Amino acid sequence: MMMPDGRAWRFVDISPAKAREFSERLLVAANAAERNAQPTPKEAPR
Repeated sequence: MMMPDGRAWRFVDISPAKAREFSERLLVAANAAERNAQPTPKEAPR
């Protein structure tokens, strides 16, 4: 197994303020996706 490249771990080098902003944007996107999701169709009777 290959060791991960050091650059792959740079995502943890963000400030707490940026992390909060990113998590807020993710939450807004998740809520919008939930609102726009189509309900799962029920199975047709056989």
